[in-house]
Amino acid sequence: MNWNTRRAPAISWVLVGGWAAWLFALQGLCAAAERWAAWTPDLGLVFLLALEGRLTRSRARALALLIAAARIAVGTDPPLAVIVGYLSVVGLAGWVRSMVEIDNPLPRFLLAAGATLVLSSYWQITQGIALSGTLPPLDPLALWPHFVGTGLAALVLAPFLARLPGITPLARRRR
Repeated sequence: MNWNTRRAPAISWVLVGGWAAWLFALQGLCAAAERWAAWTPDLGLVFLLALEGRLTRSRARALALLIAAARIAVGTDPPLAVIVGYLSVVGLAGWVRSMVEIDNPLPRFLLAAGATLVLSSYWQITQGIALSGTLPPLDPLALWPHFVGTGLAALVLAPFLARLPGITPLARRRR
């Protein structure tokens, strides 16, 4: 193994972190527009699901931590809740992948939408507890535009996100 192939994964991790930061910036711009706020997808989750199947289990967990770090840097959700949320998605996706090919459109949509519903509810609860010390009222049905938007983004964007520059050196086809 020469020097160039050893440093390729390190450069790839830096690029993945940069892509994640840009995706969260784009997500913030969409959420800031009143017209699109409710439909804003969780682009970090879409990015995670787009790459998870191409990585080994340990690299998928490292990817979840890197994406969580990018979200923590720009978000207001409790950091531990974000980390636990994205690591849980990696575990869930690995488990679902053992039964269904989640790179197909319908399973990808359902996994992204379902994971977003659970994560958004979880993050609302943890943020409410952190701010007021009490369990906030939660209406998961009010989140339907958000999780449908994330599912649609997973359908449309995931194939493109998996082919972003710098991703290929990290990939390994099957576990």
